[in-house]
Amino acid sequence: MMKDRVRIKSEKKLKREMKLLEAIGLLDDAMIEDAMIEGPTIEDTRTAGVTIENAMTKGAARLVAAVAAIAACFIIAIPVFAREIPTIYRIIDRYAPTLADYIMPDELMDEKEGVRMQVEAVRIEGEDASLVVSFSDLPGYDRISGKVDLYDSYNLSSFGTDTSIGGCSFLEYNEQEDKAYFLIDIMGDGKYEKEKIQFTVRTLLTRVSALEQDIPLTEISNDPVLKEVEISGSGGGVRGRELCSKLINGRLATVIAISELIDMDGLDRDDLSVTGIAYADGILHVQSCRGSEEDAERHLQLKLFLDGQEYEDGMGVCWREVVNGEELIFDEEWYAVSPEELAKSHLLGIFHIADSPVQGDWKVITRIE
Repeated sequence: MMKDRVRIKSEKKLKREMKLLEAIGLLDDAMIEDAMIEGPTIEDTRTAGVTIENAMTKGAARLVAAVAAIAACFIIAIPVFAREIPTIYRIIDRYAPTLADYIMPDELMDEKEGVRMQVEAVRIEGEDASLVVSFSDLPGYDRISGKVDLYDSYNLSSFGTDTSIGGCSFLEYNEQEDKAYFLIDIMGDGKYEKEKIQFTVRTLLTRVSALEQDIPLTEISNDPVLKEVEISGSGGGVRGRELCSKLINGRLATVIAISELIDMDGLDRDDLSVTGIAYADGILHVQSCRGSEEDAERHLQLKLFLDGQEYEDGMGVCWREVVNGEELIFDEEWYAVSPEELAKSHLLGIFHIADSPVQGDWKVITRIE
């Protein structure tokens, strides 16, 4: 299959070259005469006292005109050729040049729920795989209009091999094509068999936003009630984990007991909000609730600045709690700063929200050669 694609691309290149040669071949004497710069004749030069050596002969003028006409063909043809280059080639060249030789045929697509999923390129080496995938609206639908999110619902499988670890990056939205492009890198739990590869996406979140907002540090609780929770995840560098080690013990973490600070009944399953800020034992706690992620993805990205410089040694944990009969997700970030540093600090929040789900269960099955 790969050799066929290379051959097809060579044929396209040849056809473009033939178009250019044909355009140049259309030059005739009339065209050259029209393009020629009229120079002085020999008689004119004699009358004006100009030597023949300094005058442009008609033959030289014809040569210049022919060259100019050919150059004009190139000037006109190059933009036309550029417009003919499919967007996927520019996407690959810009974001994933290693996939340049792995662009797939147009028929690798699936259409459901008003959305077309197309596998644009795929490279598989052993247990590692990289794909470029696009999503676009079908006629009569308006669901893809910018950045979208795959909701971590993608999977690549073959005989006995499934996705073990994956990472997905939104590349760009091409308004002219109405296409959103993604680069997906996957490691399987075994070697992928290329004879039959299946790629699926279950859900697409079609509305994605990121709102920056300053978070005031003027009403910090300096004597908060703390509690232990069983965490489902944590993050941070080595330095941050060292500075905040006293707050974590295995799967248990010490966090703000927000029920002492706010009315828990006010928490919304569809909201992303800061629920509490406290300072205790030399550590700033910033807690947030991202609601339920049953049909959306939300998270609060925090940036703490001390004297204008971003603080890099924080640590964060997340856990789940049942509130009013519904399980909600909470996060808490920790920053080991002194009271003097805290007085000069500035906290910025970036509220990331992806919702408006489309359940498509898109599927593409192919063979890679």
